Amino acid sequence: MTLLRPAALALIALAPVPALADTTPEAVWALMQQGVEGLSATASRRGDALVLSHGQVDLDDGPILLLPDFTLRQVGGAVALELPPRFPLVLQLPPKAGGPEKLTLQVAAPDLAATFRDIGPEAVDVSLRAGSVSASLDPLAQGLGVTAPPDLFVALAAADLALDWKSNLPERAEAFARGQASLGTLHFEMRADIPAEGAKGSIALDLSAVKADLDAFLPAGGQDVLDKMEDRPEPPFHSLLDLLDRGMRLKGTVAHGPLALVMDLPQTPDGPVALDLTAASGDGMLSLDRKGLAYDIGSSTVAMAFRGRTPEIPVDRFALTAGELREALRLDFPAAGVAAPGWHVLYRFAGITVSDELWNLADPGRTLPRDPMSLVLDATGTYTPDPRLLAPGGWTPGPQDLPVTDLTLTLTEALVEGAGLRIAGTGDLVFYFADRSRYVEEVPMPEGKLSFLTTGANALIDRLAKLGLMSEDEVSGMRFGLLFLGRAVPGQLDQLATDLEFRGGSFLLNGQKIR
Repeated sequence: MTLLRPAALALIALAPVPALADTTPEAVWALMQQGVEGLSATASRRGDALVLSHGQVDLDDGPILLLPDFTLRQVGGAVALELPPRFPLVLQLPPKAGGPEKLTLQVAAPDLAATFRDIGPEAVDVSLRAGSVSASLDPLAQGLGVTAPPDLFVALAAADLALDWKSNLPERAEAFARGQASLGTLHFEMRADIPAEGAKGSIALDLSAVKADLDAFLPAGGQDVLDKMEDRPEPPFHSLLDLLDRGMRLKGTVAHGPLALVMDLPQTPDGPVALDLTAASGDGMLSLDRKGLAYDIGSSTVAMAFRGRTPEIPVDRFALTAGELREALRLDFPAAGVAAPGWHVLYRFAGITVSDELWNLADPGRTLPRDPMSLVLDATGTYTPDPRLLAPGGWTPGPQDLPVTDLTLTLTEALVEGAGLRIAGTGDLVFYFADRSRYVEEVPMPEGKLSFLTTGANALIDRLAKLGLMSEDEVSGMRFGLLFLGRAVPGQLDQLATDLEFRGGSFLLNGQKIR
């Protein structure tokens, strides 16, 4: 994998290890050696520069990576890394019958620039820029007497690469790390045909508009506190809040534009297999600070096409698409003046389509509608933490204890849609966990109401019966159940309204007291 990195030398330089004193070429070279085990080279001072020649990295299990000559030049208070515009990266391989002696990756990085500044005992400040970076693997040399030589093709091209990293990571004092990275476009392609191992296949990846950033801070003594919290079976919540009050934070984001992945494996135990995956965009976020904990990850306009045969899927090809895939969570932390912090949960799988090949396994006559399917849960609310949770000595909840005394829930959207059926719901509930009188058989009974609207249920029953998936008795039972659970909506065809109400320990279904 080392050979697949077009800016290998620059990435070596960016290894996150303790930095050395003073920003000099010698300090940067020592930093590289500490960061990469087995790195060595002949160093010679020439004026304001340190020239490194005959560099190599002794890798595990015998391979040796040969590096190009490069220069670390003093530029004011910083050090610049200078590389040839084109250079080879050579991986010498251990002797193996029928195998190549070496792999050579030709790298072109005409404007690659890496600059080091403020190198200190635990501090690193590095920036990297490259308008373009490309790499390709030389054809493998054929060994004497090898009747079926291996064939390997590797190519990579990247444009508009930028990376900025600044960190100071002392063990006892305040520590921080900040970084930003961006990539305009990336194309990677690999094809392999290794007869001796029966391996053959190809993979191609295209990615664009990539952006990522990281911001982290740990107050003085924070690592000791985290270590102590980790050693406890129930970490004291107050200790975490104390660190957050002192500024501890972690926030990272990543986003990308169009993505395309193509994989082709013509030789597998089950026959040829091919996979195409595309997405219009994707993003992710993780945040932890005094406000709370949150994450959000999703993709839009996702499509997958599979060709081949596997034991689990008895079709030669199928395709899946989704308009949106997203999962998010937000949990606000207790704060002064805020009696009930908020929370939010979101699961959205919308606009999902399945190709006819899969539909035909269960419904070859197209009895069921093949409209896009969706599954959505979007809920918000508040919670009141148990005061014992915030006590300085910590608190370990018992078997019947909960860390919150009450919780509110607003169901903004609940949706199940597919095969001609649509169930949509909204509502509000309040749970009083501390009031044991509200429990029924150890289950807390809430206060509030949920409302659902079901469309197409009777039509779905008819279609399932036509497919032979339901008997007449089962159809009758399902229809009776629908009449019990829902009320027909006047003026609407095949629509049922359902109200679930919780009031004073009682449960009402469509206004009728059930319990």
